[in-house]
Amino acid sequence: AGDVIISPGVKIYHHAIIKGPAYIGKNTLVGDGALIRESMIGENCIIGYHTEIARSWIGDHNSFHTAYAGDSVIQGSTNMAVGSVCANLRLDQQEINSSGRTKLGAIIGPNTNIGVNVCIMPGLKIGANSILGPGLNITQDVPDNSYCPPNAQLTVRHNKLSH
Repeated sequence: AGDVIISPGVKIYHHAIIKGPAYIGKNTLVGDGALIRESMIGENCIIGYHTEIARSWIGDHNSFHTAYAGDSVIQGSTNMAVGSVCANLRLDQQEINSSGRTKLGAIIGPNTNIGVNVCIMPGLKIGANSILGPGLNITQDVPDNSYCPPNAQLTVRHNKLSH
């Protein structure tokens, strides 16, 4: 446990939990049921409903909507849509990318949009000004100014069991 510093203009909604050490920047909104642990949150952010931020540095003007960012660095003006995840632990609990760490999330450049249900595997870098389409499982670094479209094709067939 440590100090929790809450700047002017911060709004904290019902059942949100902030565990220190933590810093919440000016005019940030912490939504219902959000959990912030040992993290620094910049100014004018939205930490939405049931979002969890753990041991991360979050820049200014970021938005999280029912998302998870663990052990991550996320620069400014990034949006993480509903269900997006910065995974921070390998299933085999081995070291991540020769970092000497067993927990390491994503490093995300500014002005990035992360679609609904995107999972970013541990230790990856996502470049500035990038878009990750919905439903992707990101398993490699993404360079600056990239667009990663969704890759699932929808197939619609007649339901033979319908009446």
